[in-house]
Amino acid sequence: IINPQYGGSETGKINNSFIEKNFNLDISKVIYNTLKEKGIETSLLRDSDQTISLQDRLNLINKLVKPNEENILISTTVAEGGSSGAEIIYALRNEDDLASQISNELEISGLNVLKYYQLRNPDDTSKDFYAIIREPENTESIIISLGYIDNSVDNNYLLNNVEKLGKSIANGIYNYIGYYLSFGYYPF
Repeated sequence: IINPQYGGSETGKINNSFIEKNFNLDISKVIYNTLKEKGIETSLLRDSDQTISLQDRLNLINKLVKPNEENILISTTVAEGGSSGAEIIYALRNEDDLASQISNELEISGLNVLKYYQLRNPDDTSKDFYAIIREPENTESIIISLGYIDNSVDNNYLLNNVEKLGKSIANGIYNYIGYYLSFGYYPF
């Protein structure tokens, strides 16, 4: 399940011509199309500029999750705050294998990956910080923050490499799935 964050009246972050909701949708479409071409059953949470509340997103995800099957949820976003590089957040219930595969592919594409990590809720450290990771059950959930919108190097690289980055993420997912298929099981 590919989840392009924001949409419609929720623009996300904006810096000059970089509008996060549009970037998230564009890169998510590349991930979606690349996985479909590779024969991976894939769903795109939104395929146009529409507003979907967090609760509606969670409801849509839960409808798409197949019980007793392997489900991966990828959310795309960007950050702000002056740093430079991508960060990947994965669920507390999961190992870092998928995050590592995506990180490797992004680095091969030329994007600096700062780190991949888990982020705990400070109010209850047994839970993930983000609801989009915490709430959907029976999923391996990842948030990919592809760079910092307020960093001109990240901003330019992201805008000029949507296709390359989307294919890199899809390749990381595909490599991860293929690795576990070779052993006949999934770890989640």
